Order: sequence, then C-alpha cells, then structure tokens
Amino acid sequence: MIVLDNENEIKNAQNKFESIIARAADRKMPVQITWPYGQIAENVYWLPKFNVWVYCGLPLAKKAQLLNRRYVNAFGFNEPLSSVSIMCAINSPKKGIDRGIAGAFAKSSGGDLYLLHRGKFNAYRGGIPINYVKNVFNGNWVSALDRDKTSDFILIGRLDDNDFIADLAKFVT
Repeated sequence: MIVLDNENEIKNAQNKFESIIARAADRKMPVQITWPYGQIAENVYWLPKFNVWVYCGLPLAKKAQLLNRRYVNAFGFNEPLSSVSIMCAINSPKKGIDRGIAGAFAKSSGGDLYLLHRGKFNAYRGGIPINYVKNVFNGNWVSALDRDKTSDFILIGRLDDNDFIADLAKFVT
C-alpha cells in the first residue's frame, strides 16, 4: 500500500470519500459547528443508522483556510440540531506527504483506495502517545509506503467496500 502524495489523486480520493458519505446520508443540513477555538455555519451529513454526522470540506478556522493545506473530515455524534461539536477528525493533506496531519488516503497495488489514520489523536490541548494508541486501539494496523519510509497506520477501510461506512463509524465512535 502506498500513501497518496499527488494533489490530483488526493483530490479524487477526497471527492470519492465525500460522494460515499453523501449517498449514505439521510440528509444534509445546516448547523453551527463548534470547536474549542471557534464556530462556523456549515452543512453536515447525517448518518442516522450510525448516529454520526459528518462535515467534509475545507478547514473551518480562517487561519487554516489561508494555509489551505488540508481537507477536513469532521465527525460528531447524535442527530445534528442547530449546533454540533466536533468529536473526531480524519483530515488529509491536499498534496504531498504531511505526517503532521493524521489522515491519509492510500492505494493498493491493485488500485483500491483506502482511508488511513496515523494514530495521532489530540485530546483537547494534549496528545495521546502513539504507543498507548497502538496498545489500546482494537482496529487493524497496516504498514504503508509513506514517501521515503514505511509507516504504521490504522486502516479505517477500503472506500469501495460495502461496509466502508460501518468501518468508518466504528473508528469514529
């Protein structure tokens, strides 16, 4: 498995991801998304079967939008009403390899696309040590070629898998 670093391939993978979310969603609805450093009016997808909402798009904070270096895939629990809080995010770089961004898309030798996570989690202002995550997280860990080295990732799922949304929801919750 190889982590995508080409801007067009990453954009196509992100678009495919959002398309899969949109097809699985019951509806798309306007809400106020809040996080520790701000809030913004945006639309989220509601996946009632999994009790998860999803925001796909550009960074929410204005400063991050100016840097424009990542796609944001943010998640929360319970039906979105007028205001929601982000509980989890799987962001990916828009181009190149950025190991500071936890999410990534990868391609298998057969051409299948996968969503991966580096296992880096920020709990409010602190981080959760990667060794702790590896010992505690029950998900499937895989190795992928990450430009010039092989890195370990949590395999969230294969985008074309019928169970991808369930796999995604399992990771998020």
